Amino acid sequence: DPRVFFTEFGAQFTDRTRGWIENADDLFACIDPDARPKTRGAPRYPHFMGLDVALVGDYTSVAIGHVTPEGKVALDYIDRIRAGEGNYRDQERLEFDDVADWVERLSKQFYISEGIFDQWAGIPMEQALAKRGLGQMKSVHHTRSLTSQMFQNFKDMMLDKRLVLFDWPKPEGEEHAEYLQELLELQAEVISKHVILVSAPNMDGKHD
Repeated sequence: DPRVFFTEFGAQFTDRTRGWIENADDLFACIDPDARPKTRGAPRYPHFMGLDVALVGDYTSVAIGHVTPEGKVALDYIDRIRAGEGNYRDQERLEFDDVADWVERLSKQFYISEGIFDQWAGIPMEQALAKRGLGQMKSVHHTRSLTSQMFQNFKDMMLDKRLVLFDWPKPEGEEHAEYLQELLELQAEVISKHVILVSAPNMDGKHD
């Protein structure tokens, strides 16, 4: 990891914000050119889900993946919904039931063996999911330390080429899928030796 190397061995100051992924080629090396987003997974094959809930303003996002027989993490599906867009264009805000219904539909397309979402959504989100038989979705308190570990795990797996990503669909006029572009735009602020704060650029139209 270049950031760790320069801090540990290069005596560089780290009290500034920089791009989280320093070399785009490291990310692109994990792309399977033949891979496409899946509409459903193999029956009873365990998949895991990450859910980021936002009811107003920002997007509620979901990512679904699985571990391959070779021990790599493959992305199968990624999507997002927001009040005022698509099926929710007539709503000013999403409700917990809207999100839970969406997750339930996806759970019928992929066998979700486990999943997590941020604890800030709290009991109402847990109740809405449990009511639909989705008790495998667990709320986790995303502390700064835990979130930093998640980003570092992703980067370690990326550098080791243990991720399998798709680059599809590509918006008109763009070279890569939107989620890949968003990953490359993420900014990292070094908080301490072992903690980084990763977020979208502080600009209009950019989202975490």
